[in-house]
Amino acid sequence: MKPVIVSLLLCVSLLAAACGGGNNTADNSGGEAKFIPDISTPEGATEVYARGIETSNMSLIEMVVLDDEREFVIEQFQKNFAETAKRGIEWKLEFKDATMLDDNTVYSHATYIMLKDGKPTGERQVGWVVFIKGEDGNWRFSRRRSKVLTDEMNKAETPGGNGESTPGDGEKSPGNQPDEALANEPSGSDG
Repeated sequence: MKPVIVSLLLCVSLLAAACGGGNNTADNSGGEAKFIPDISTPEGATEVYARGIETSNMSLIEMVVLDDEREFVIEQFQKNFAETAKRGIEWKLEFKDATMLDDNTVYSHATYIMLKDGKPTGERQVGWVVFIKGEDGNWRFSRRRSKVLTDEMNKAETPGGNGESTPGDGEKSPGNQPDEALANEPSGSDG
């Protein structure tokens, strides 16, 4: 009879945990699970990048930045984080349309939402974020490629820009395709 009771209790506790009644955190503390950075996938690198910005965490930013862009990018993030703290604002990031350009490049449309006292202010910044797979197999943020892609996409969306299509032509103009904007980019970085 004892094995049946033990089995029944085990099943009930597993069911409770699966249904949300069992404090489903890594440490069973009932609080938010500890974040473990993982840049071995594009999704993981995106999460590290977002959390780094959202929490002004330089360790996360340093982890996810391409080595050959590191010095400049770290300096820029330090300045941005200081300005963010001075203004009493925070940022929330949203990503959409993540696309693999090739086996070593992924890009995503990013919206940076400004928060004041935890609430959106209405101010948003949009751009494209590019991650490159390194020789070590990890994915890292490329500021240079992100800037190139954002500039190309903004130029294409601006009336009179090179990517402007004629009304009714039914085709997307070549200047507003992320794949094409990144296709001619060299692999290295000039910072």
